[in-house]
Amino acid sequence: DCSGCHSTTTWSGARVDHSNITGGCSGCHNGKTATGKPNNHVPTTAECNTCHSTITWSGAKVDHSIITGRCDACHNGTTATGKPNGHPVTTSDCNVCHMSTTVWTGAVFTHASANYPGNHNNNVTCTSCHVSSAEVANWTAPQYKPFCAGCHKSTFDATTQKQSHIKTEGPPIVLYSADELKDCANVVCHIYADITFNPAKIKTLRNSRHTVGGTW
Repeated sequence: DCSGCHSTTTWSGARVDHSNITGGCSGCHNGKTATGKPNNHVPTTAECNTCHSTITWSGAKVDHSIITGRCDACHNGTTATGKPNGHPVTTSDCNVCHMSTTVWTGAVFTHASANYPGNHNNNVTCTSCHVSSAEVANWTAPQYKPFCAGCHKSTFDATTQKQSHIKTEGPPIVLYSADELKDCANVVCHIYADITFNPAKIKTLRNSRHTVGGTW
């Protein structure tokens, strides 16, 4: 009867007692008999009450256990929340980095490329290598990849006049070049007494002082 849902003074504000309903929600919520899915609704064949309550559409909680296929089939910014502006450019599916189905935070990216140098410095941030939003980082000195100098050429190249990698204390002072020290983790860069580079006159032994782990 009408009074089961409506007041006796107005039709508006009707509240259906869903406890008396049998069958699937979509039997009524089909867009004709009662409100159905809007045009931008997440594609699904699940019944409404799988995600929504019986009194409001808002606050829907998607049961991702019933979802098949890629996350970004829905999370594309139109059907469901997608990548925000400034998100790294990627063709990977959401769950490659976002492990939770309830929150975006706590994303973890695992570098799978053979060119990734490893977590060799705790102070390195994503933007230390990914200077743009591109998925693949650009080598600052590609002629030296995949060695350390591919990114760190400027820190020990003799042409920059930096003396942190001294070959002789001189006089004259001689600096190692990037060609000589391109592989930091597997290189010997002793400090010699003079430009004869006589092994008998090595003043300081420096055998592979850098490691992939970032320690000296």
